[in-house]
Amino acid sequence: MHDELRALRHQLEAAWRADTSFWPDEWTAVRPSFGQCAVTALVVEERFGGEICRTINAGVVHYWNLVDGRPVDLTRDQFEVWAPEVETTTVGAAELVSSGPTLGSRFRLLTARIEATPSSV
Repeated sequence: MHDELRALRHQLEAAWRADTSFWPDEWTAVRPSFGQCAVTALVVEERFGGEICRTINAGVVHYWNLVDGRPVDLTRDQFEVWAPEVETTTVGAAELVSSGPTLGSRFRLLTARIEATPSSV
């Protein structure tokens, strides 16, 4: 799975844009994972299963995955410091998609771009 996650991260880096970020006006190519945690967690859950985790770090909600009991966080590099402020909880994909008005459309856009990006595996 390690190689598959590395390939997915490569595809994500090619697919992340301002229009898939939670904060499109603040997104830059210098930090492409910025604001991409929820859509990325959905992609990982769809591809590998597991659970979607949620906490608050640096004052913002952050999502990542547990796959086969191991943490998979392909967007943690958006934070300079990792110091969760609340206990981690899990959230279902359907609940996450319904949590924001643009999340579903951003997820579909990201998924389409990933599918159009060749995998390096």
